[in-house]
Amino acid sequence: EVGMMKGGIRKDRRGGRMLKHKRQRDDLEGRSEMGPSGDMRAANLWPSPLVIKHTKKNSPALSLTADQMVSALLDAEPPLIYSEYDPSRPFSEASMMGLLTNLADRELVHMINWAKRVPGFGDLNLHDQVH
Repeated sequence: EVGMMKGGIRKDRRGGRMLKHKRQRDDLEGRSEMGPSGDMRAANLWPSPLVIKHTKKNSPALSLTADQMVSALLDAEPPLIYSEYDPSRPFSEASMMGLLTNLADRELVHMINWAKRVPGFGDLNLHDQVH
């Protein structure tokens, strides 16, 4: 569905504001709870351990040994990236922004490729891969 919606609200955005307010209210209520040491820290300050829901029950990542996992992560490690700054060119704010933008673009490409090579990443649903 592309373009304007009759009601002005996209179907995937309905209720988002209410959920946001509910989350904020829950956060505020959580802050007022007493922590284990009796101070005013939130009891839920530290989130529960990460639970990964695989979309594939027979994921190859689930059958890897610790050594195989470490080896796969080392193989996925991205290369070092350099700015390729040319000292013969005059230095300016525009040239610096261009270098930084180029560097960030290449770094993003390497991060995406790295994530794809991490065992089990491809088994996650798209929402978990992106967020």
